[in-house]
Order: sequence, then C-alpha cells, then structure tokens
Amino acid sequence: MNDVNDAVQGDSDLHGNSNGNSNGNSNSDNNSINSINNINDVQPSEERGDGARWAVLIVLCVTFAANAYSYDIPSALHQQFKDYMEASDSHHSLLVHHDIPVTITTTANDMSAAPHNFEFDFSLLYTLYSVPNVILPFFGGRVIDQVGPSNCLPFFASFCCLGQFVFTLGIAQKAWTVMFVGRFLYGVGGECLYVAASSILSTWFRGKELAFSFALTMAMARMGSVINNWISPIVATQHSTPAALWVGSFVSGIMLTMTVLMYFIDRTYAKGQPQHHRLSMEASATDNSAELPAQLQQPLLSDAMHEADEEDTTSLQPQRQQQQQQQQRMDEEQATTRGLGKLFWLLSFSCLVVYGCILPFNSFASGILLERNYFKSPPDDCTLAFPDQCTVGTLVPQSASNPATDSNGDTCPATNFAPVLPTSVNGTDGSNQSSQPIKVDCDSKFWSQDCTKDYCDALKDATVTADRVMSLPYLISAVMSPFMGIVVDRIGMRAILTTLAPAVLAVVHATLAVSQGSAFWPLLGQGIACSLFASVIWPSVPLAVTKSLEGTAFGIMNSIQNIGLALFPPTVAWIHERSQGRYLPNVELFFAFVALGGTVIGVAMCWEDQRTGGRLHSIDGNGTKPPAVLPSSQQEDQQPRQQGDQVDEEA
Repeated sequence: MNDVNDAVQGDSDLHGNSNGNSNGNSNSDNNSINSINNINDVQPSEERGDGARWAVLIVLCVTFAANAYSYDIPSALHQQFKDYMEASDSHHSLLVHHDIPVTITTTANDMSAAPHNFEFDFSLLYTLYSVPNVILPFFGGRVIDQVGPSNCLPFFASFCCLGQFVFTLGIAQKAWTVMFVGRFLYGVGGECLYVAASSILSTWFRGKELAFSFALTMAMARMGSVINNWISPIVATQHSTPAALWVGSFVSGIMLTMTVLMYFIDRTYAKGQPQHHRLSMEASATDNSAELPAQLQQPLLSDAMHEADEEDTTSLQPQRQQQQQQQQRMDEEQATTRGLGKLFWLLSFSCLVVYGCILPFNSFASGILLERNYFKSPPDDCTLAFPDQCTVGTLVPQSASNPATDSNGDTCPATNFAPVLPTSVNGTDGSNQSSQPIKVDCDSKFWSQDCTKDYCDALKDATVTADRVMSLPYLISAVMSPFMGIVVDRIGMRAILTTLAPAVLAVVHATLAVSQGSAFWPLLGQGIACSLFASVIWPSVPLAVTKSLEGTAFGIMNSIQNIGLALFPPTVAWIHERSQGRYLPNVELFFAFVALGGTVIGVAMCWEDQRTGGRLHSIDGNGTKPPAVLPSSQQEDQQPRQQGDQVDEEA
C-alpha cells in the first residue's frame, strides 16, 4: 500500500482539490490523487447533507483500515512464516532408552530436494502485489470515470477479498504458488480500490473538508497496519499461523461489506441528483437571464428553422463527438511526451528511491529487529550438554535436563538471545539409525510443548515485541501527517524538505546497521522522515507540471513507484542470501545507500527548482519568476490554449 493521501494537507488550497489527495501497502496510497482532476463536474458537498457525508467517511475509513490490515499481514508474521513454511512435515512419537527421550522421525518430504529460499519467496509476496500496479494506474482511473467509482468499489474489493482468501489457502497448504496467486489478485484490486475510494471522497467532500477527509482515511489506513502488527502475532502464537491469516480473510470480508454499503449510500443519493441538478441549473439560468440585455433574450430564429437545425445537429453529433475524442487523445499523448520537465522527473525518481527504503523495510522489519535486538543468535561457544537431544518440554524429565553453557561453564545465552537448539535429534525407524537437521515449527505441539519449549516461548515473546516496535513508524505517520501538511502550507521549502527526509533515512539505516543499541530512536526517525516525505512529495507534483497534465503526472509517478516496490524486495532477499542468511549489516547498509541516493536527487531538485523559479520553495507555489521558465514545449502548448480561452470568453 503507497502514501499519496498522507500529503493531502499540503497545498490543497493552491491548485484546487487535485493537490490534496496524498500509498502503502503497499504500497498504494498515491492513486487517490488521480481521482481529483474531474471533481468540477460534481455537486458541491454541502448539497449532500452532513449526515450522509459523515456516514460515507466512516465507511471509507473502515475500508482503508481493513485493506491495510490484510496487506501488511506478511510483514507482521515474517518469522512465523519462516518457521511454518520451512518446517518438515514429520510425525513424532516417543521412545525411552535408559530414561533418555529420543524420537521417531518419519519424514514425508524428500529431504534431498533443494530447499526453498525463504527470503526470496517472501519478497515475491510484495513484488507480485506491485507488478500489476505498474500498468493498472493508467487504466483504472478511466474505467472508474466511465463506470462510476461507487460501482467499481465492490468489484475491486472482491479482488482483494478473493486474493486474501487464496493467500490463506496457500498458507494452510504450505504452497508458495497458491500464495503468489493470492497476492497477485490482491494487487489487482488493492491500488484501484484506493483510486475509486478517493474519487468518492472527492465527490462527497468537494469544497468542504476535502483535506480532512483524505487525511483521516489515510490515518485510519496506517492504524490498520498498526493494529495488524499487534493482533496477528498474538493470534499466530496463541493459535497458529494459518489462524492469523483466516482473521485477515475475515477482515477482508468486512472491507467488502463496507464497499457494498458505500454503493447503496451513493446510489440512494444519486436517485435524487438529476432532478435537483436540473432545478439548480434552471434557477441559475433564470438568474442569469435577468442580467442579459433585452435584445439577447429574443429568439433569433423561427421555430421551424430551429427544429431543422436541431435535426442536423442530432445527425452529426455522434460523428463530431468521435472526432473530438480522437483529437483529444492525440493532444493528450503529445502533451504527455513534451510537457513533463526535469523537475517532475526528479520528483518521480525521488519517490522511487525514498519509498524504496520505507515500504520494503517495513516488509522485512520484523526479521531485522529480531536479528538485531530481540532474538539474536547465541554465541558460538554456547552449546548444549547433549546436542542431539531435546532441550525443554514434556520429553525432557528433570533428571535428564539439557542445559546450555559457554566455554567458561556459565549458563547461556543471555536475555534477548535465541535459546540454543539441538544440532539434530536422534531418530530410529526400528532398525536404521539416522539424524536429520532441525527444522523447528512452533505451530507443532511436538516442538512448542514437547521438545523445544524454551525456544518457542522465547520466539513468541520476541516476535510480539518486534512487531509492536516496528509499528512505531506507521503510528507516528498516522498522527503527524495532518500536522506536517499544515507546516508545509505555512513554510513552503518543499524541495529542501524532500532532501531532508532521505538524509534522515540514511542516518536511520546506518545506525541500525552498525549500532547495537535500542531500535526506538532509529524507528522514531523513520516515522518522522516518512511523514515529512509523504506530506511534501505528492503536493509538489502539481507545482512541477501544467494543470492539464496533473492526472498523467500522478499516474506516471505511481507506476514508477511500483517499479521500485516490485524490484526492491527481491534485491533485499538476494543480499540476505549472499550474507549467509543475515540481514545485518548488509541489508541495512543497502537501505542507507539508497537513502543517500535520494538525498543526492533532492539536492539536484533544489538546484532545478531554483533555476526554474522556485515554485517548490515558495509558500504559494507560484515561485518568483514568470511562466517563461516552463519548458519550451509547454509554452507552445499553452499559447493555443490561452488563445482558445480568450475566444471562449469573448463568445
């Protein structure tokens, strides 16, 4: 889910409502901007009634929160997924030899088969969500405009609900392919869901509390992620990993229900809209006619001639409309290729790079924090007294304890370290002795209660703690984003702030890479930088392009962002594999260098903004130089438009 709507507070008053629609999720929040471009065709929000408007806002808040909850489940259950998917499908029974417990192990899987690369497979869960959204933003908005946002909303939510259901079945069956299909289906509906919901918000809150409505829905989306980080690990530890996914499917069902309710609310209002609209138009025409000169109020043609003209116009209307549509498409394509300047492309690449070290980091944050702070690998000299036997559980009587000690004979490991596991568990099938590598699945009673209870208990506690800590950036973003937008409105300096945010992220990830201290302060900086960047980057787009290209610009930037979100997770998985299965320090150094690249892009943006008039730096977004600083292609495009506007005004 991607963060466009977080920035709705910054600049919504400068360029109409199109600036106030600032993804996610992955993800996904930025598509909401595209829906604002056509809001001039709808009725003012005051005509819709406060009660209905607030009902719409509540319904969409629940929709956004439920969608974010389901989207972020993999990141909250990273370690549980790893243990659950890597564990072998075995059956265990107890044999007693001289009061020392051992186990019979019958392995259902072929142990000689090459194991899955978990981190790479896990990264594909987010890559496959982003892949369809590299292309869909270009078409989703047009479909919504033609069919209607309230009609499309349940359709897109159905894709999300189906995708989450398929994903849950894949987890239950331990089938990566099924899980991949589910996440792809979720991605098909997820981003378009935000576009449709944002279009509804722009219709119902046009001219009144538009910025507030977008800010509240995005804050609720962030809170959905936070709630997921708290609830999913608890459900997984107290019940099972599939159970946490079934809860996500139930939440997706709530989201689908809310979209259907939104359809009926919008449809109920639409029934009375045409007549009300006609009355308003007639009243407006009556008021205007009183101000016209008397001679202009007289009919210019006879009734017969007027009817003949209407027949000719009716017969030629389809052909003229088709020609006008073709010409409009050609003009849009030419404007798109010639009208976007360097400032816009710098904003787009900054979006790709900076969000690339915010959203993918959240996907792997649980594993990173476990390795760094809450479930560290035990020291090499910390070994079990009996490396081939169980450690703690019902299979280990007090008379046959299996403690871990270091080279000095002291008990180990210390707090926040993982308990030492057996290197293998002796097994027998009656005649043949064998030894298999340990693959602990804490969802299995054998490991969690009988053989390695100390390890599973410590892992559960550490995972819950890590998931609560990793929710800190999103919690800060939910609280601070509205206030950040107000600050940007008051001080401007958008290019400088766009440079400052990745600089803070570079320090954050460098600290996580080389320091062993508390993760609280780095994640606090991550949350502040995320809120700051989201509040600046999206409202800057309308200041960098002409009004007619705003929708296209947002669509291009959204696609560029999803390219990064599709490529970064596999890159992190590759670095993890090359680093002998460790995140630190190489993965965090990668994020630090990516953020440093975003800082360099920000410096280039500051220079380009100053060269072209300081539109991003100024408070009102107008800059200090005349419009001549626009690219020559844009100036050529604007001259015919300005002449046409003058002709229309004279007419």
